[in-house]
Amino acid sequence: MRKILLPILALAGLGYFFYSSLMGAVNNCEKLEAATLEAITAASAGCSSDQDCTLLPLTCPYDCLTPMMRSAKPQVVAALDEYMASCMAMCPDCPKERSAKAVCINSRCAVTR
Repeated sequence: MRKILLPILALAGLGYFFYSSLMGAVNNCEKLEAATLEAITAASAGCSSDQDCTLLPLTCPYDCLTPMMRSAKPQVVAALDEYMASCMAMCPDCPKERSAKAVCINSRCAVTR
């Protein structure tokens, strides 16, 4: 009985280790994604003219064309790089939109098509 029980307990412990490691990685990705979304949201506020805004072509889990302040683009790209280095997202390619442009509406960058 002991010969059978010991390997089963070892496998159960190993399974728990992998499960808890995986759940830790998932929680970390959720935190990184939330931080990235917060950076993107903050980056769209504060414009005073259309020239303050630019579009960042992204893929999911974000919008394909994300409007933001030109000055905030480096911080958003850094947050995205950190997220993408640690987390995986399966995303379709975004369609090419030649007519889309960034504009400032009510002090927030937006996309017009």
